[in-house]
Amino acid sequence: MATESSIMEAQAYLDGMLDDVEATFQYTSPGTTEKALRDFLNNASDRDQNIYDHTVLVTGFSFPPDTPPDIEVDNPLFLKGFKLLYFKDFKILIVTMSGLLHEEAASRLGALLNIKVNDMQCFEEIGITGRVRLELENIEKEPDGSWGPERYPYHPTCIVEAASSQSMRSLQNVAHLWLEKSTSLVSQVITIKIYPGKRELIFGVWVMKNQAHNGKPLADIEQEVKVVWQGGKYGRPVAEKSLRISFQKLFERKPRRGTAETDIIFSARELGSIARHVWQKLGLVDHE
Repeated sequence: MATESSIMEAQAYLDGMLDDVEATFQYTSPGTTEKALRDFLNNASDRDQNIYDHTVLVTGFSFPPDTPPDIEVDNPLFLKGFKLLYFKDFKILIVTMSGLLHEEAASRLGALLNIKVNDMQCFEEIGITGRVRLELENIEKEPDGSWGPERYPYHPTCIVEAASSQSMRSLQNVAHLWLEKSTSLVSQVITIKIYPGKRELIFGVWVMKNQAHNGKPLADIEQEVKVVWQGGKYGRPVAEKSLRISFQKLFERKPRRGTAETDIIFSARELGSIARHVWQKLGLVDHE
C-alpha cells in the first residue's frame, strides 16, 4: 500500500507530473474504487461540458500479475476513455479523463499523419498502435496516439501527447519519460499544449540529444511551433513555421530513392487548422 512518503518520493521522481492531480483515492476494491472514480470524474466533466482534462490519483493499486500491456483485464478500473499511467514501485495509478480539447488536437494531428503516410504509399508498413498500454521498465503508460513500423507490434517509435488542463512542465516530463526509458523504442514525441481561455497552441517535437557538457543523451525539444490568433474577430490562426517528423526515425529506415517517401511535414496552415478547431470547441473562434 502506498504511503504519504511513497507519494512524496513519486512526486520528486516525476518532477511535477503529479501537480495536475485533482483528487486522491485509496484503492479498496474494484467496485468501490471504480464507483468513486466514475462519480468524481463524471461530475467534474459535467461541470465544464467535458471540455477540459481531469486527473485523479489512485494509491495502493496493483495490476493483476503477468497482465500483457495490450490486453484489457476484467477490472473495472480499465474504463474506456481513461488514460492510465501506472508506477509499479509506488503502486500509484494516475487516471486522466481526456476532454474535448485534448481529443480534438490529438485526433486531428493523428489523422493528418495517417493521410501523409498513405500518400507516400507506406500505409501498409505503419503500425497504428493508438492508445495501447505500454511498459517502460517499472512504469506503464498510455499515449494519446502512437505509430511505428508494422514489424514491431506494440513498440511504437513516434508518440503524440496533448494536454489542456495539465501544465507545460507536466507535458514536457511525459516526453522525457517516453524517450529516456531504456525499454522504449520511442525516438520522437509530438507534444501539443492547449491553453484554456487563450487562443494559443504550442506544438513540439522531442528527441534524444547528446548534452554538450557531458555527452550524455537526454530528451530535448528539437522543434517548437507556436500558433496564435491574428487579426481580431475576422482574423485567422497563424503558425510560426511548419513541423517536421523524421521518416527515418518513424520507420527505422531511410526513405527509398525514387519514391514519395520523405520526412512528414505539417504545414503552418495545417497546424493553424488544428488550432482553429480547438478554439471553436472553446467558443473563442466562430465556426466558418
